[in-house]
Amino acid sequence: MDGRLDRFSGPGEGDAILLRGLLFYAHHGVRSEERVLGQRFRVDVELFLSLREAGKSDRLRDTLDYGEVYAVIAEVVERTQARLLEKIADTIALSVLRRFPKVEGLVVVLEKLSPPIPGAMESVGVRIVRTRQDFASELADSAASALPVAPSGDEIVPSEPLGRS
Repeated sequence: MDGRLDRFSGPGEGDAILLRGLLFYAHHGVRSEERVLGQRFRVDVELFLSLREAGKSDRLRDTLDYGEVYAVIAEVVERTQARLLEKIADTIALSVLRRFPKVEGLVVVLEKLSPPIPGAMESVGVRIVRTRQDFASELADSAASALPVAPSGDEIVPSEPLGRS
């Protein structure tokens, strides 16, 4: 690690939620053929947050809904287009931090499976480590547009757009 996540190593602060082997077909790459034809990608994420309360309460509102995390990642990978894996990974990190205030930091591993590179290889990829501090200005800008948590904390209720009756 690069030291930015050292504070997560204390007692009770080393908790993490893991999502491994998320598979997607998407249209990213430097070459135009990659963006037109598409290819397979694999994502692993490690989300740093306290799981202490969820361990005691056994309530979903005290942790994260893994399906919602998957949906945020899928939205980025499948519905955006970028040339570089670095850009996609960074966008995943920002999107997760925007959507889930409990997450203090995360590791994103993004791999392009069977890349169009001469030679035999399973994948190429990037691994990034990000914290809320890395996106302080972006998160502050988006705070007003965040979706509110329902009173039970177990589901998300979309905001009504202003000016609509």
